[in-house]
Amino acid sequence: MKPQIEIQCIGDLPNPDIEVVIDEADNSGITPSVVWISDNNNNPETIARIYRVTDDCDNFIDVTQSIIISDAQAPEI
Repeated sequence: MKPQIEIQCIGDLPNPDIEVVIDEADNSGITPSVVWISDNNNNPETIARIYRVTDDCDNFIDVTQSIIISDAQAPEI
């Protein structure tokens, strides 16, 4: 998985991209499939983007990419 990313605001949230999962491998020699499952944004400062990696025997693992939202707003005066 590529490391977490940081964005300025929710409007900058990139679309899901299965290419961020770069370390998928299987000892069968067949490349596992990768699909985007969901975005969990229960926390307004961090989004957990979940991808599922599945091998040819239907074994799978879910991996998560963290997206940090660092909305640096100026304090009200």
